[in-house]
Amino acid sequence: MWEKLSLFSRRQTTFVEDAAYSLLGMFSVSLPVVYGEGDQALGRVLAQLLASSRETSILAWTGKSGSFNSCLPGSIRVFSELTTSHIPPPMTRAEMQTTTARLSKTFNLASVIKFHD
Repeated sequence: MWEKLSLFSRRQTTFVEDAAYSLLGMFSVSLPVVYGEGDQALGRVLAQLLASSRETSILAWTGKSGSFNSCLPGSIRVFSELTTSHIPPPMTRAEMQTTTARLSKTFNLASVIKFHD
């Protein structure tokens, strides 16, 4: 998904909305087109994409948030700099057990539970 967002982030469009609406076909998302809504268009498209795909990696961005929702960007350009280097690869069961064992020596489970509660 990031690759597609990164690809679309480099498109030159006349209107802010066009950059967002170009994602509709690429991700098979259906939303009404409302010209004049500015960066709200991107927010609506990304929110729909998030809801339909459950792909939370689209929330991994930095920059100025949009007016639609503070968790979503105000410009598709933020995806041009996305990398997946900060997301660790999935762990095998053995790696997860090793990590869990290492962490259990570091943290006092009773204290963690008390803090959580």
